[in-house]
Amino acid sequence: MYLPYVRGKQFDLLALKEMAPHLAANPQILPVIEPVRARGEALIRCVDALSVADVPVTVVVNPGVGELAGGDGHRSVIALLERCKYRSHLRLAVLVRAGLNVGDVLRAVNASSLASCTIDLVHQEFAGAAGVADLVGATSLHLLHEKAVVRRYRTPPLDGGLVKFEDRFPAQRTNLQYVGVPASLFTDDNIYYAQDGYAGWGDYATIGDVYSEGGSSPRAVAIHLTYLNRDDDAIWIRHFCSESNEDTADTPGKFGEAVANLVAFCDGYRLDNPAVAAFRSYASSGAFPGLGMVKKLSIQNHLYVATEAMTKTLP
Repeated sequence: MYLPYVRGKQFDLLALKEMAPHLAANPQILPVIEPVRARGEALIRCVDALSVADVPVTVVVNPGVGELAGGDGHRSVIALLERCKYRSHLRLAVLVRAGLNVGDVLRAVNASSLASCTIDLVHQEFAGAAGVADLVGATSLHLLHEKAVVRRYRTPPLDGGLVKFEDRFPAQRTNLQYVGVPASLFTDDNIYYAQDGYAGWGDYATIGDVYSEGGSSPRAVAIHLTYLNRDDDAIWIRHFCSESNEDTADTPGKFGEAVANLVAFCDGYRLDNPAVAAFRSYASSGAFPGLGMVKKLSIQNHLYVATEAMTKTLP
């Protein structure tokens, strides 16, 4: 099982919504969404589209970042999800942090029309495994973040499935810092998660855990592309960057340079999926779709790669 974790921004949600048919055909992928916008129409449309396609989706009810973080943010998320027309495949998740009263969040869920949803836990920090686990059911998943001190959750083992969950994206402060960076290992959790005693693995895709609103014009355009390395079946990542990076002018031209480099690599390595095909189309036409669409395609490519990786590791 692979759990991609995305924030509920416009193009992150669009990435999942557009992939509903693919996710329906590959049930080993379970997306997790952390809402970040108080106006949740895009979230509602995404959850409904996935549910109609019979795709399970987990939504965090107590976000840690964005407009809904802290305070009574969980009540706002619950209210948004109650507006979804289709909830048969909806799961909920609670972020577990030191000092957080998980019981208060769960009581708000149980007082709503979402009370029948399965509750998963995202353990960002260790908060007393036994006491927290007692609050949820035996079918719950436990996403164990690297900060959660994973070994302390194993004795006694938690009911449900343990998911190895880490931020694998090699984040840099600016896009300029990706220029000249060679290909590197993204993760080999897809190979070893079962051997390590986990029911699944997860990550923050090609966005990373660090949250920002974005919106500024970059000096360099960087496209982050993961791929399955044929030598070791691990997932690797490359960063394709623009070359004319003296100032912030001509973002479309910078994208053209970056996507040309990406397509040349994909052609040489014989990579192909619908996201790569879209990049090829933009390179051929010279069109610039906007940086939000570039992020969307990067996320979608990663999900296609993870699907291929999971297919190789299934018994």
